[in-house]
Amino acid sequence: IMSRPVVTVRPADTVATDNFTSLREAITKANQLPGADTIVLPAGVLSISRAGDDNDNTAGDFDITDSLTIQGAGAGVSVVDGQQIDRVFDILGSAPSSIQVAFQGLTIRNGFTFEFGGGIRVGNADLVVRDSVVSENRASLLGGGISNAAGTGNVTINRTMVNRNVSNGSGGGIIVGGSGVLTVKDS
Repeated sequence: IMSRPVVTVRPADTVATDNFTSLREAITKANQLPGADTIVLPAGVLSISRAGDDNDNTAGDFDITDSLTIQGAGAGVSVVDGQQIDRVFDILGSAPSSIQVAFQGLTIRNGFTFEFGGGIRVGNADLVVRDSVVSENRASLLGGGISNAAGTGNVTINRTMVNRNVSNGSGGGIIVGGSGVLTVKDS
């Protein structure tokens, strides 16, 4: 088993050649390296500021395409804010349950999409959200907070508050469809 370095990020949503690593840059690097990685978030607010619609993580939501853990300093201490520019996280596996993604000790807020999953959209992946807050996200279709509407993976919520999310369709807080399983513990 190879051990990978844990990456700690800075708050700015940048892509630049410098001595710092933004969350966007850390996720892009993790996507390019097969296998599980860990990104550690500092205390403070990390905001999306690069508008755009893609699936390669250059702009808009943070696109995750490989197994990853994002570890915050605590819910309410480390905040990832979509600023209503886009959804916050888009998890894109290649086949049902093909990647495992975990968010721990952070707040995911102010995501917005005309589609599914204002805070987090999960596709072909298993998601664990632990000791976190998913709040104030909005989706025009399904899953204001979290959407796994395609049902192509499982969602586990543990010791997490999912509140004040809105959907114009079903699942203001969370929606899991198809054969996906939703497990909620102490939340």
